[in-house]
Amino acid sequence: MYEMILTWDLVQHILTISEMHRCLQIAEILNLIFECVLHDFPHWQDPPEDYRTITVLARTCRMFQEPALNILWLHFDQLDRLVKCMPEDLWTIVRGRFNREPRFTLNRDPIPSDFDRVYFYSKRIRSFRYSRLDAPLEFLLERDLQVLDVLGMHPSPASLFSGIRSLSWDGCSELLLRHLHMFLQSTLSSLTLSLGSHPIYEEGVTSLLLSIPGSCPNIQEFEFHGQGTLENVTTALAEAVRNLLFLTKFTADRWTHSLLESVAALPRLKDLRIECWVDTPMEPMQSIFKPATSLLTPFPSIKRIELDTAYLPAITGLLRSRRMWKLERISVEYNCPHDIDQIHEFLHEVENRCSRSSLQHLYFASYDADNTLHTLEVITIIPPLLAFRNLRSVHFTVQAMYEFEASQLEDVASAWPNLEELFIMPARYIVPKKAQLKFPPIHTLVALVVHCPRLKRLEIPIDARSFDQYPLKRPVGGCTNERITSIHFGVSLLTNPAPVAAILSDLFPNLKSVDALDGEERSVVQGAWADVDDMLCEHIDHRDRGLDCTAAECGLAQARFWL
Repeated sequence: MYEMILTWDLVQHILTISEMHRCLQIAEILNLIFECVLHDFPHWQDPPEDYRTITVLARTCRMFQEPALNILWLHFDQLDRLVKCMPEDLWTIVRGRFNREPRFTLNRDPIPSDFDRVYFYSKRIRSFRYSRLDAPLEFLLERDLQVLDVLGMHPSPASLFSGIRSLSWDGCSELLLRHLHMFLQSTLSSLTLSLGSHPIYEEGVTSLLLSIPGSCPNIQEFEFHGQGTLENVTTALAEAVRNLLFLTKFTADRWTHSLLESVAALPRLKDLRIECWVDTPMEPMQSIFKPATSLLTPFPSIKRIELDTAYLPAITGLLRSRRMWKLERISVEYNCPHDIDQIHEFLHEVENRCSRSSLQHLYFASYDADNTLHTLEVITIIPPLLAFRNLRSVHFTVQAMYEFEASQLEDVASAWPNLEELFIMPARYIVPKKAQLKFPPIHTLVALVVHCPRLKRLEIPIDARSFDQYPLKRPVGGCTNERITSIHFGVSLLTNPAPVAAILSDLFPNLKSVDALDGEERSVVQGAWADVDDMLCEHIDHRDRGLDCTAAECGLAQARFWL
């Protein structure tokens, strides 16, 4: 924020002085200043005030023109902006009826000189995003095709976008596929394609995919959606990926064993996202790596795997394809009737086949489509993960009724000293009835404060129903965690908000909000936790004013408890 204020002050100073300061004659400094103007806005949003500011800077002087225009055209997502760069006699703009977008009518065939101004701006485009899936397609698509048809009349259409680095294309038709080749440049390092899976597009999509290695050999990030169950498209995708040797990140929404085998052979691939499987799930994943393929080590450089699939054993089989994985992140999310035994088998493979020093992030989420509830003892899922001492974030949620012992939370705290985020929560909120479920008591949060000083996000269920007294002496000699500002306790219940607010305020001095969700007794729990929220604010106010925020101030009886 301070940096932005300095930037605005500097811009105002620039407009008032008569002589340019020498520092502002350095292109690198100007680029940094102009980037700050649009720094907080993603390129798919339209910040009109800041666009006007950049436009004013571009018109201020010749020194500002080039860097300001480079920022103004850095991200591009509106084809009609190119129309305004062409001669006025080339187009006739017809205003749309009923608040529709204007249409364009071509008055004559363009000549090469008509593209001079277009090229002056288009060469600055580094990121191009085209999306028509969320708009009235019938007239917007017609207008876009008019613009693309005219751009295609350039003697060398590909030269118009010679500086593009990132392309995101969301929309499909036979005509759009024909024009898409215009944007496939050798300078591309990131490519995202979301194309239709209708059979009428199969030939066009197949041809497009096969041309990518030749047109964009330097792609490092490739994301593809839309092949569906079209066999030719999936085969073409596998062939294209096999020849993208600089690929470091790949995402696809439908998979076959042939595609997985092609991806496994990429020498520089670090990030892999698998969203679904096509082949029969009963075939073991490790069967694709046969000795005859001469693939000694699949995924030689892989660091992060994100798996979103309907079949957990397929993921477990993928882990078995290598003896040891040096992964930094594992993310698994699937939505199907799950088996607790399958979860245990998956965690067993993670324990045995992942490097214990490299794994830092673990995300596991399972959502049962038929709303079947299981009882899951956290004691059975925690031990396989305790050996990974460098874990920084753990997210584990399963549609089940949890049984979570106090000793398990203490084991977690002592085993993961670098922990920054801890999320252990059922996917479906269930109110524990009396002693039906076991959650760690609230005072065991002391272990997280003592052993995990970097913790900044916490979402776990606790049991605060029997916690009605709090000692005058602060826990563990005043040890606190000042990083956490909010906590989500999920299905946790409590009876007396005052002592809960007292211990939370002592353990987490900057804690400003807590909340809990549940099913049938939602209003009761939220009301109790709302009282805790109010008391936390009072504690913070007293602490800011230098007043004593002890349990005695809350009118509580002195008591002693400890871990």
